[in-house]
Amino acid sequence: MISNSMGENGMKKCLAMALMVMVLAGFNCAHFKKKESKTQVTHQDFTSHFVGYKVSVKSKAFPQQLEEYLLDPKNLDANKGAFKLKTLSSKKIEQLGDRIDMQFEVAGLRLPGQLILVERKPGEKVVLIGQLQLGAMAKMTLNFAKLADGTKVTVTYEVEDLASMMGSLSEIVNFKDVIAKVTEEEIARCQAYFDSSLNMDELVASGYRGEFYDTFFQGHTVSIWLNKPPKKVMEYLADPKNWESWKERTGNDFGACIAVENPGPCPVHLNPSGVKVALTSYSSSFKYAEHSYSYYLMGGLVIRSRINLKPENMGSVLTFSYLMELPLNLSEEGGALLLRIMQVPKFLEELMLLIRNDLEGTV
Repeated sequence: MISNSMGENGMKKCLAMALMVMVLAGFNCAHFKKKESKTQVTHQDFTSHFVGYKVSVKSKAFPQQLEEYLLDPKNLDANKGAFKLKTLSSKKIEQLGDRIDMQFEVAGLRLPGQLILVERKPGEKVVLIGQLQLGAMAKMTLNFAKLADGTKVTVTYEVEDLASMMGSLSEIVNFKDVIAKVTEEEIARCQAYFDSSLNMDELVASGYRGEFYDTFFQGHTVSIWLNKPPKKVMEYLADPKNWESWKERTGNDFGACIAVENPGPCPVHLNPSGVKVALTSYSSSFKYAEHSYSYYLMGGLVIRSRINLKPENMGSVLTFSYLMELPLNLSEEGGALLLRIMQVPKFLEELMLLIRNDLEGTV
């Protein structure tokens, strides 16, 4: 995440990494274009803008008390003028994969969504992924640091830019402002709950206590046309025997959640071009013969994965798409992770061709 308070050295590292990503992405695009006419696999890189807000405050409660409070759905509700956030679930989320059904109301338009618990280190850190039905992604991170007389709690919200999805509605509602106000209301309510000397309304009225920042997620899409209708393709994708076959032929274990309605968590072990990657997947949406959307965690980074099927020319177009955070430093670990990331498009192309060969019997 790139904050307004980032030092000069940190900014230089981020700019250097961004330059490296653009160079490598450009190399991949040029490389893939040479193959496109032969393999019928198409590739597209894209970047998605996220708006972030981060606030840190002190609470008299212990870390475990704050964590339990903030994982109770009713304490996540917010009402900020043209924007309302209402939880439709009453059960606390405790285990990885647990989710809260939500309803977002923007200028009278109701948008269903959900929050999924994807990471939890008791008393230290909680990560929730939000998914709106219209496709937008959000990420909420809670960090707890024990103090001598309480806890420092840091709440971070990152929301995918909604301008392209909401059209003129985005001009009516200032989403950047909404993110900050929702965060401030939730954290002020929490402070006042554990300290009777504080008043939530007064804390909120004091203005923004945090800071805004912008961050970007890098995405890639790979598509192929198959001479089979969507239902036939889905039958193949949803058959566990084929997952085992992929594992034997490619050395990749996709776990038990690919192309099925399974919330996870599911362990996944990939080996793109000999580079081993361990992930944990969580299903967010599944519709038979249409789509399968999931989130993956890899070394603390979040990846949104989408498998889409649509009929075309008496067959189907199968599309794999992912959107992920990038490591924000050029350390040895960050560099190794970056190399793994750059292998994913080539790996997806190989997988697409394997699927086509199995379904059509081509070489």
